[in-house]
Amino acid sequence: IAFENAGILKTGSIAVTAVPPGEAKEVIERVAQEKSVPLYTVAPEDQHQDPRRLISYQRDASGSLTLRLPSGTLKDVHPSLRGTYQAGNAATAVAAVEILRTMRGVTISDTAIREGLGNAFIPGRFQMVRDGRPTGGATLLLDGAHNVEGAETLGIALRAEFGEDQKYTLITGAKQGHAPGPFLEILAPLINKVIATRPSFRPVDITEVVTAAERLNLPVSIVEPATSAILETWRQAKSGEVVVVTGSLYLVGETPEELRN
Repeated sequence: IAFENAGILKTGSIAVTAVPPGEAKEVIERVAQEKSVPLYTVAPEDQHQDPRRLISYQRDASGSLTLRLPSGTLKDVHPSLRGTYQAGNAATAVAAVEILRTMRGVTISDTAIREGLGNAFIPGRFQMVRDGRPTGGATLLLDGAHNVEGAETLGIALRAEFGEDQKYTLITGAKQGHAPGPFLEILAPLINKVIATRPSFRPVDITEVVTAAERLNLPVSIVEPATSAILETWRQAKSGEVVVVTGSLYLVGETPEELRN
């Protein structure tokens, strides 16, 4: 995957990456060297200093970012995108802007950076369409994670957002080519119950989802079609309950419009 993504590197361009040290980063570094592309890195403040590091960042418990750039420090930056992993994504975007400002002569203000990060929106990426916490109601969250890596990232983000003790109602299904078993196994410690359904595009047999949940001793029920599964589960959600729709971006996309607005 890293090699395919590195195909975007072109001779004469400048590159920036937040990929941590390891095999994937080595691939990106090799491709950049082969194409004579200067490569700069982005890393958390507490990571080992890299001589090519362009930006370091720090995220506090509220999600606010401090970004340390060659041109100065940006404090109290509030990205609209939730999830701990979005801190690195935001810093990478700012690094690209910093390159434009310092190496390409493009005028982009700090205010524009703050506004850009504050207005950024990616449907289905840890998207909280209903946040019941201020009123003590239920919460509805959409996330298109569909593989083991996505499940791991989702789990980290959920713990950071809702705490270690929160349990979740999971509405899930999978597209062909994605295995529901390993996906659910990663999230199992966080799950209170599973609602099994099917995305409309090339779904796996719903019994695979049910069998995977039962093997993990997770309470599971089948509700179809997906739109009904989401709407009915949400309408029945109790105070403090967090409902997560995940397993496929196709499934996330079937969230009724009345809930997404």
